[in-house]
Amino acid sequence: MTDEKPVRSERALPQMQPVQSSNIKAVGHDGKDLFVQFHSGATWRYAEVPKATFDEMRAHHSVGSYFAKFIRPNHAAECVSTPPPEAA
Repeated sequence: MTDEKPVRSERALPQMQPVQSSNIKAVGHDGKDLFVQFHSGATWRYAEVPKATFDEMRAHHSVGSYFAKFIRPNHAAECVSTPPPEAA
């Protein structure tokens, strides 16, 4: 089970690479963890995702499906950035 906590981190994001997905805007990997930016604007860090898993996800015909099946349920997560509030 995933331990998703909406906690901000001061850690710098790796270079993010755009992907084709209805839910995920871009992904990045820092050699240890996976970073996922959603179309909502929030970016989450998924702990200890191997680089090979990151590469498999990027190559998969459905990045979002791969993420939902193999990453989200198996890796601890924390929110590292949220979208700015919309102007009123």
